[in-house]
Amino acid sequence: MPVWQKTYKELFINDDNVEFLSVAMDAIYYDKVKQFHQSANAEFTTLIDTDNSLSKLMGFKVVPNILLINSDGELEYWKFGKADIRNSYYKNLIKKWVTGSKINISPKDDFINANNQDHQLSLGKFNEYVNAGSLKVDEVRELELDNMIVRKQLWAKENPEKFYQGDIDSDWQKQNLEKGI
Repeated sequence: MPVWQKTYKELFINDDNVEFLSVAMDAIYYDKVKQFHQSANAEFTTLIDTDNSLSKLMGFKVVPNILLINSDGELEYWKFGKADIRNSYYKNLIKKWVTGSKINISPKDDFINANNQDHQLSLGKFNEYVNAGSLKVDEVRELELDNMIVRKQLWAKENPEKFYQGDIDSDWQKQNLEKGI
């Protein structure tokens, strides 16, 4: 969130023609998102997707993502996963787009078939786990190992201190990925 706030100040704060929104994908600790947003002194709006609707609609399985939508509601560019705004490529691309310059590049990713049964099943099972607590974590995790949205939310449920107490522990996440957890 602090990185996005810095980007917002650099690229968007003085531009009345551009709206900057963030979407937090958190079905478990959505109350923490507001605290995180406030502690970052974020001046932009953050929406909270508590049932992974955006992931279901767009078919993405990882975050962070960048979507550039024009004033006509047309999606002009998207990048799903590893869309690190600290990377000069993405920052310059967004800066160019904000100033009204045409970005003559194709989007970086194809949409995943949002009707993909495995993707829908794992998100459905995950929401069932969150709402009822009746499923085992490993049962949900094994449904779709490459779905980082589900995986990170499971990690957060099992280890909230790695996500909601101070900085998010990215090194811990990388270690778990290397272990295949």
